[in-house]
Amino acid sequence: MSFDLTVLPDRNLAYFRIRGDTAIAEGAQAFRDYVDHPLFDPNYTMLTSASEVGDISASFTGIVMAVERLLPVFGSFHAPAHSIIHAPGDVAFGLARMIQQLTEPLSGIRYTITRNESEALQLAGQRERTMLQLNQHLAAAAGLPATPASGMKVQSRIR
Repeated sequence: MSFDLTVLPDRNLAYFRIRGDTAIAEGAQAFRDYVDHPLFDPNYTMLTSASEVGDISASFTGIVMAVERLLPVFGSFHAPAHSIIHAPGDVAFGLARMIQQLTEPLSGIRYTITRNESEALQLAGQRERTMLQLNQHLAAAAGLPATPASGMKVQSRIR
């Protein structure tokens, strides 16, 4: 799966990192995984980094179907929740906007989609100014080597 999920209670954050090729169904499953996670809290800010996404298997019908299947999951959010999506590329940005427009009327989730990573991190209440810094911090906290991240230029396309 190309989605990594890290729940950080000390930061009131659920961090989704998309790496490589993906599909809308994988994003929907990552969202379900968060809601099913033992540390799930509907009040946490959700931050998604789409700076490393490759090809995206998506269609308008597929997005509508994924949103429809998530309707029961949206009930886990009783108060407005905030989802920040860092989508620097045109394809990821456009798909994020489609998801926003289909999801917001049906859920308590409000989206902010930005191409600027420091803005995304600031909106999510994080002290780091790049996704690379955030990823390095998380890796160090887990005792793992840091993995390459943000700053990479990845060309996305819908397949």
